[in-house]
Amino acid sequence: MAGSYPRRFGKYVLLKPMARGGMGEIYLAAAGDAGFDKFCVIKKIIPERSDRAKAQRFLDEAKVVLRLSHANLVPTFDAGEIDGEFFIAMDLVEGKDLREIWNRCVRTRTRIPLDVALHIGREIARALSYVHGYGDLNLVHRDVAPPNILLSYFGEVKLTDFGLARSVLKKEQTAPGVVFGRASYLAPEQALRTLVGFTVDYQLANPDFIRLVMNENMHRGEYITQSATIQELNIPVIHAVRDVYQRGVAAGVFRPDVDPVDLHMSISALCFFNVANRHTFGAIFKRSLDTPAATAQRRESIIEMIVRFLRP
Repeated sequence: MAGSYPRRFGKYVLLKPMARGGMGEIYLAAAGDAGFDKFCVIKKIIPERSDRAKAQRFLDEAKVVLRLSHANLVPTFDAGEIDGEFFIAMDLVEGKDLREIWNRCVRTRTRIPLDVALHIGREIARALSYVHGYGDLNLVHRDVAPPNILLSYFGEVKLTDFGLARSVLKKEQTAPGVVFGRASYLAPEQALRTLVGFTVDYQLANPDFIRLVMNENMHRGEYITQSATIQELNIPVIHAVRDVYQRGVAAGVFRPDVDPVDLHMSISALCFFNVANRHTFGAIFKRSLDTPAATAQRRESIIEMIVRFLRP
């Protein structure tokens, strides 16, 4: 996003950066000839963070949003590629997203008025009803969260960001057992399944991590005790596990007598053992534990063990 503005981007003029996320950049832009131009928003994929899967996901989003037209969706009117960069062009919604409003209410210790909250909920329900019933796309948004809900200064409520949406148009398919979305907005059990599944997948994909941990334990944690940075890297993980667990207890779907740190240790132990001992187990019990089928079965078993352990 660095550089001088305004600057030309095909038939658009990028006026200033607005936001930057994990995969995309958002710009305030102008479209049209001089004197007849209008403000709009350009969403581009971040080149240095792009790979084939992310680029395909971006193109899948463009295919979906260009087909949709509803009062509670942000209108998208153009998409394509300019100088090797993929983009989506959308109408500008003059207002704030729900996260900004929510955070301001927290800072000022005020509540969102009940009638406003009901209005927002009703309008988003209308958007989802349209999206999920549109044609034969079997479309599911999968990322309804405050940052993706826009409130205009004129009272409009609009849903945006179909980057994680599922539909029959998608070429970049979600692997079995993988859940897209935000853990904070998933039901507690589904969020737990997501966290455990991610841990299994990460450790399988990063055997060097297992070797580093084993080596550090052989040295009785000599080096990690000297690095506050490495220690702090584990704090967000504990917070995520604790948040999901506490929400599950409050909802009555998890038993209330489990220490979140112990839960994290149990998840890590199952996933760690799964990688560290697969070759010795395979040799002893004459089983191939590296096949896709065996890996998927073991992944599901680990998830089920943790979920059933927490059920009341």
